[in-house]
Amino acid sequence: MTINIAIISQFRAELLKKCLNSISKQTVLPKAVIVVLNSQDQSSIKLLSQYNHLKFKIKFHSKKGYAPLRNLALKTSKSDFIYFVDDDCVLDSKTVKFAYNYLLNHKDYAAVQGRSINYDTSFYAQFAKWTNDLWLERLYDKKSKTLKAIDTKNVCFRRKKIENLKFNECFGSEDVDFGLQIANRGGKIGFEPKMFVHHQEQANNLFFYCRKRLRMRKGLAMVKKKWGRLSIFYEGDRQFKQKISKLFKKSKYQRSFKHKFIFNLFLFFRDLRFFLEEENPVFKRSAAN
Repeated sequence: MTINIAIISQFRAELLKKCLNSISKQTVLPKAVIVVLNSQDQSSIKLLSQYNHLKFKIKFHSKKGYAPLRNLALKTSKSDFIYFVDDDCVLDSKTVKFAYNYLLNHKDYAAVQGRSINYDTSFYAQFAKWTNDLWLERLYDKKSKTLKAIDTKNVCFRRKKIENLKFNECFGSEDVDFGLQIANRGGKIGFEPKMFVHHQEQANNLFFYCRKRLRMRKGLAMVKKKWGRLSIFYEGDRQFKQKISKLFKKSKYQRSFKHKFIFNLFLFFRDLRFFLEEENPVFKRSAAN
């Protein structure tokens, strides 16, 4: 059995270098590292020549959006397993080994999802981490020990189980849609907590965080329209406020009046959205149709 790593990178050579450094130190090295780059990204192209012990398959693109780039990586890989990781992630030294062994020992599984641990660079980075962790908790079915969707920051696929599937452009929610495609055809997505990466959250100030959230809301609206009212979108929203408030109170940011104000403002707008989507009869009828 062979494993490839796939990375999509766009003019972020400094982050890509940290990612490749961690890949080069893996206890189980990939057969090849597929790197999808913009043809004008000369800094990243030169960077790859520094890693003589890694075999690269470089693919160039000029398209916007991540969906076609991930599809290009899927098409390029001929290995048994293909492991997607973001260019702003640093892998633990045994991460590839855990991904490889998991799929080796769970032959009927289509994919295995790992954890991502954010570097604490700001309040907004931590808020993004809390939201992501609670989202992952909602996706996980304790009874079957499987997930209902994926996060491409840190996920490994069994290539034969995802043949004929493709990523669709969903403004940052392509991975949610892809995971639902896997589940829709009966594929299982496992979760391996030992398979973890450290993630450099880019939305580490108010402007970038809000821009990211608005983009994700647009993407999730497209996914909801396609797949309907699934529990992963709605179930547990009433408990979200209590859980994330508990995380905030345990953090160092709860001592700041500014962060308290922003945190409560976020919760207010989330409650408002939840009311519109869940309680308003107009929205209910629209969703039912």
